[in-house]
Amino acid sequence: MYSLSLRILVPVVLLLSSTWLTALEVRLLEDEQVILGPTVPLAAIAELSGDQALVERASDVSIRRLPDLGSYTIDAAEVHAALRRHLRIHAQVQGSVVVRQAREDFDAQRLNAYAVDHLHDRAADRQIEVQVSRDATAFAIPAIDADRVEVRVEPLTDAWWGDVPYRIRFLRGEHELARTLVVLNVQAWREVPAVSRDIRRGEIISLHDVVMQRVSVAPGRGEDGMSLEDAIGQVALRAIPAGTPLGPTYARPRPDVAQGSHVLLIYDGGGFTLAIHAEALTSGRIGDTVRVRAEHGRSMEGEVIGPNEVRLREKTARR
Repeated sequence: MYSLSLRILVPVVLLLSSTWLTALEVRLLEDEQVILGPTVPLAAIAELSGDQALVERASDVSIRRLPDLGSYTIDAAEVHAALRRHLRIHAQVQGSVVVRQAREDFDAQRLNAYAVDHLHDRAADRQIEVQVSRDATAFAIPAIDADRVEVRVEPLTDAWWGDVPYRIRFLRGEHELARTLVVLNVQAWREVPAVSRDIRRGEIISLHDVVMQRVSVAPGRGEDGMSLEDAIGQVALRAIPAGTPLGPTYARPRPDVAQGSHVLLIYDGGGFTLAIHAEALTSGRIGDTVRVRAEHGRSMEGEVIGPNEVRLREKTARR
């Protein structure tokens, strides 16, 4: 009787066990799957069906960790092993799937553009021509849902022309993931006033004598030069050939009092003001000290206070 009972019970147990072991069906996806993070959960790479409780438990099972940003194939045997290891169950698994970790790709062209844009901002509205003399190194950074990668662009020199190196850093929070170097070659240009005709020494430069000319800003030379407004009314210090850009070595501002000109010499006595005509013996601009000769022939010093106006210094007046 016991032998008969066992013969009946064993097939029933085997049948029930078989039903439990095959209550989960897993079909691995055919297309390549991009995984956010280094761990591959089963639900991200497969369609699960069967017992609902098993489906929910199996969905979160970690099949493997991805060691880098390469592509890897997961087959049915690996899934079987993971389910046995984590849930101690057997399932019907079909197919295989290729997986890789989600990443943010930064190619050299994109990184070069970051440096070029930063340089244009530094150069403001100056005229520049930029070429990349050393490309950035391309990077692929693993993507993490909560923390995006920050790209910081840092110039390694204060100059914005010539060879301008940039350091590009990749950070997640304050943790640096990688860095690369970009070197830009920058030709800078500016519009400067130049004389349109030959100018003789001592001539006053007028608006009709000036044209705007495009010149290169050389490394180390700075941006010395004049604006158009500054150039008008300058006095040529030497002969200036046509086409020459104007600068402080060629011309200087026209003095408010010119040597040999007639000026009004003013003396403020406190209770009265005396003004007489005099001849300027030296030249100067407002605020400068010049020597003048009054009508009676005596020379004195005074301060230029306006065009052809000199205020006599008090100590000079008392001599």
